Amino acid sequence: MADFKTADAASYASLAEAFARFSLITTQPLAQTVVDEAAIRPGERVLDIGTGSGIVAIEAAKRMNANGRIVGVDLSRQMLTQAALHARDTPGRDRIALTETDAEHLPFANATFDCVVSLFALLHFPNPSQALSEMRRVLRPNGRLVLGIGSRPPLTS
Repeated sequence: MADFKTADAASYASLAEAFARFSLITTQPLAQTVVDEAAIRPGERVLDIGTGSGIVAIEAAKRMNANGRIVGVDLSRQMLTQAALHARDTPGRDRIALTETDAEHLPFANATFDCVVSLFALLHFPNPSQALSEMRRVLRPNGRLVLGIGSRPPLTS
């Protein structure tokens, strides 16, 4: 499984910049929906799983006050670089921390986050149930989890 994760993360190395531009164009409305559904409050701690180019993290940071924090995690260093570039001129940039880590083995204490969000990342994990267990572990009691999973196009029109 480690080979799958390494290969998946590395697959973005040569196209991270192009993928990030494409994501900004195509998924911004979905990022807004994820943040709306999460009902993120100004001072909360939020975890963005598979942050990619940082679209959800940036949207969440815009809605927080100075006490709020969002941590975006991804296994692709190149995608985290793109997230940092996109966030640099964003209001609330100081509320975003980006961390290269495996979503199936999160380096955070139990019950650390008020909210966990993820857009299109779950399909990249070889063991999605382990990633979901980790999300639950780091989520505070009565916290909120919002996942955007995606699907294939409809078979009929």
